[in-house]
Amino acid sequence: MAFLSILQLFALFGIGWLGRRLGMLGEAEEHGVSRFCVHILFPCFAFSTIIEGFDPDRLAEVWMLPLLGFGLMAAGGVAGIFLRRGLKSRDPEVARAFHHICAINNFGFLPIFIIENTMGKAALSLFFCFNLGSTFGYWTIGILTLGGGAGMRETLRRLVTPGIISVLLALGCAFAGAKGWMPAGVMRVISYAGAPSIPLMIMLTGCAMFQPLHRAFLRDLIYTSGVRLALLPACSPGCGWCRW
Repeated sequence: MAFLSILQLFALFGIGWLGRRLGMLGEAEEHGVSRFCVHILFPCFAFSTIIEGFDPDRLAEVWMLPLLGFGLMAAGGVAGIFLRRGLKSRDPEVARAFHHICAINNFGFLPIFIIENTMGKAALSLFFCFNLGSTFGYWTIGILTLGGGAGMRETLRRLVTPGIISVLLALGCAFAGAKGWMPAGVMRVISYAGAPSIPLMIMLTGCAMFQPLHRAFLRDLIYTSGVRLALLPACSPGCGWCRW
């Protein structure tokens, strides 16, 4: 089932790539549609998934998931300090990008697609809890690996996004027993609105991939892929899936 989901994932990438290749999707459309997905459709998807799949009785297990998400990014950031020495390029920008890739987890749309297809909404609702820690890690550790930094006020501002707000709101509603009192018609509209967000964002990612590959970076690209897709997952037993 997981293998089939990965094949479907690449098929969606290909559809987005084809849209750019045929001139149906340009940078302007890609930017506008992606913002619409991130700020409106995806929050609807996260909200409906948590209301339908989250079990409030599992609080004793759930509280540690955000800590795990942040901890994995911290571990990846430390590992990247040493692993970036294996790069062929001595360009500081390339080194910072590699370090960033080592640190961040796949907490976006790609694992959501695979988890939903293979494990269902209950597992996906737990993944959204895990993502709370990953998001905080991205705007702190992730920014530091790129050579930047921000004060606490700026970091908190970046964390106040429609996606995070929808997850927190949905968790609050789930603990308040929303399944029993939230109108079915309202939930149906929210669910319908959120349903296309993940496949649409994956296709837009494929659209963004329509760029020529520079041979000078081929060796470092292979090294980076090996570190991200094999080495770091192997060093994260039980949690390697979030590195993929």
